[in-house]
Amino acid sequence: MSVTIPNSLFVSVAVFALMVVPAYLVLYLFRRTTRNRKSPLNIELLRSPGQSLGEEISELTIDIIGNLLMIPMVALIIYTVIVTNQLSSPEKSHLILVCFGLIAAGGVCLYLGIKAYGMFKHRNALSVGYECELAVGQDFTQKTALETTQEKILTSLRERPTLISIILPVLKLGVVIQSKIKKK
Repeated sequence: MSVTIPNSLFVSVAVFALMVVPAYLVLYLFRRTTRNRKSPLNIELLRSPGQSLGEEISELTIDIIGNLLMIPMVALIIYTVIVTNQLSSPEKSHLILVCFGLIAAGGVCLYLGIKAYGMFKHRNALSVGYECELAVGQDFTQKTALETTQEKILTSLRERPTLISIILPVLKLGVVIQSKIKKK
């Protein structure tokens, strides 16, 4: 067998690097860009109104995982082709095939890595939009519940006109105090 150890070792290390380095770089860049991101929500939510954004985020996450899994698969396929050709015809030199295979695998891995990073950024933007949609839905639910309660109180007070002169100023004072508390 004329397969030399340095040539096989170089090909093996290069393929391993093509399998690991792009995925690691994409994850590292994503972590670095989202390290200081803070969530706009500090309250517990009663319901989740952003169902369509949540589904889109889930689909995008599956696409990202698929892209990241394709990177080692492409490198492994190129490695398999190179080693199979070297072992099937040991008398021929396969340096051009090795170089072409590594360049092709590097290009495909680079493309998949850039695409996965772009998907990460898009998913991050969708996540922020999803969180904001949840916050708006929560705020709307709280305001609607407050307005409904105030309407019920005013309706019951209109039915009893003797109490209106006493309770209405107190109720208006409560609304003013509540709006000042929300502004703080």
